[in-house]
Amino acid sequence: LGTSAALTVHLVDGLLMSCDVTLDRANRSALAMEIHRQHQRGGGSGYDIATVLHGGCISYQRTSARIRALQWPAGLHGAALFSGQAADTRQVLEAMTTIEDTLLERIGACSEDLIEIWPSADSGDILNALRACQLASDALTESCHALKSIAVSDTVRCIEEGGGVARTSGAGGGDCVLAFSSSRTVIDQIVASWSARGGHCVARLPDHLAATWCNDAA
Repeated sequence: LGTSAALTVHLVDGLLMSCDVTLDRANRSALAMEIHRQHQRGGGSGYDIATVLHGGCISYQRTSARIRALQWPAGLHGAALFSGQAADTRQVLEAMTTIEDTLLERIGACSEDLIEIWPSADSGDILNALRACQLASDALTESCHALKSIAVSDTVRCIEEGGGVARTSGAGGGDCVLAFSSSRTVIDQIVASWSARGGHCVARLPDHLAATWCNDAA
């Protein structure tokens, strides 16, 4: 328990239901977050817990635990491709204790820029912001080889060779890599290319976004 955000959230919900205990979304989130971080020895941002619990497209700020619902931008298409290899978040978080603060600050600044323009910018500007985020993440992995994953690198290469913008997720790249483009055809071709290599497309975006955003999320 704790290795998977999705497993943690759904097991907490199942246990509460079996005990006939009702908690609002904020308290369920806090409970799942506590369990998840215990397994990760206090590390992890918690964004994966927030994403699974609330669904839809959201922004999450760790320092204030603020969660905001976001609309998916018109003209932006995407897909989540499984790298074929599970990521050990706890092991990666331990490796990140040696990372320079400036590299983490760069990722934070790029993420804030992306969230700021997300509601109103066109898909071209959003793709540029996503590229900046990925370049910041690349600088981080280049500085610490323990964060490098051949499986993630291969997935990124497939996306970029297909003309898409790749965005890794999670510590060390996570299990999946997101592919983005302003063209649905480009995403179709990237998914087909990845499938031809034996890879798996987990979801298409925004088609398969969880549609629920509950009022008790606040």
